[in-house]
Amino acid sequence: MHTSLLFRRSLVLIVIVFSGLAGCSFFPNSARMDPADENRVMGLLNDQKPDEALAVANKTVAGAPEDFQTYRTRSTVYLALRRYDEAQIDNVKALQLIETGKSELPKEKQPATLAQIHESMALTALIAARRAPDEVRYERWIKVFQEQADRVKKLDPATWTHMRDVVESPDAGQ
Repeated sequence: MHTSLLFRRSLVLIVIVFSGLAGCSFFPNSARMDPADENRVMGLLNDQKPDEALAVANKTVAGAPEDFQTYRTRSTVYLALRRYDEAQIDNVKALQLIETGKSELPKEKQPATLAQIHESMALTALIAARRAPDEVRYERWIKVFQEQADRVKKLDPATWTHMRDVVESPDAGQ
């Protein structure tokens, strides 16, 4: 029962963090993630079926490898599975797609979207730090959190405020 409660608290935090990017469709000329797939992944996570969610997320990445949102969705699954390094790798891939122009994200949407990805990286690091098995790993994750939080603050005030609210919530990092 205790594990189930912690899992649900983690999912609530994950959904809060990533709900701002749900339904993004910035890719008029390339393969895009089907919103139904994203909903299916989130539904599977809610039903505590993260391995099934990962299988769906992997298919979405394979089907739309130039859509940064596919990596963001899979990052969410990795976070639920406590596979923090893999979550960060997918966040970095999402950033690369935007920064190299492969995502076709309109320029005016880039600062807020980049801030949201850096927010995801910061919060993933914070959760990983709070669950770190030793001081060395804790310090490593806290450093990542601080670096990413600084980037969020510079990129978009609204996302910075959102991240602060999430970090200060009682369930943050649970």
